[in-house]
Amino acid sequence: MQTLSFDIQHQLNTLQSQQALELYAQAICLELHGMDLEPEKVQRLLQTVVDWRYGVYALSAGEVVGIAGFQQPNGSFTGAGNWRSILKALGYKAFWRLMRSPLNHGPQHFADSEMWHNGLYVAPAHRRQGIAKALLQRIADVAKYQGYQQLTLRVAHDNNTAKTLYQTLGYQPQQATSAYQCLTKTVLN
Repeated sequence: MQTLSFDIQHQLNTLQSQQALELYAQAICLELHGMDLEPEKVQRLLQTVVDWRYGVYALSAGEVVGIAGFQQPNGSFTGAGNWRSILKALGYKAFWRLMRSPLNHGPQHFADSEMWHNGLYVAPAHRRQGIAKALLQRIADVAKYQGYQQLTLRVAHDNNTAKTLYQTLGYQPQQATSAYQCLTKTVLN
């Protein structure tokens, strides 16, 4: 396997934002595979809810190959929309399917010292080359720089590959729900 050269950055130009939208739509389509949402509706949903300022991105040869989002009390990678804009993007039937899906976590409850990681996806052709690890490290750096003491994330119980990666990077298991395990990492002592 050839080693991929990539850079991690916090801002995207217009073309890169479109690439990131298409890449993240792949991730959401996989997550929502049982909901029968057309890719066009997923892209409209993401255009409505994603705030690119709350993400970090892996680029290789100018192409977006990885995305990681984060959430703070003042904003979120996937928190730009409201229920009306989401309903308009999806239509009534798809909106209610989404509201009942595991993706709808409900409101986050933040400690003042806590930043949440919400969303990580690496293009399949670029996996196992350190991109996810680099994205997670950059989010930890952002959290530390902004004065947060810990970084928290959710992972599906059956996603053992991701859980192993997170624990390798210092995340510790915390509370669990029926669908997700929460993990935290201390970034400031």
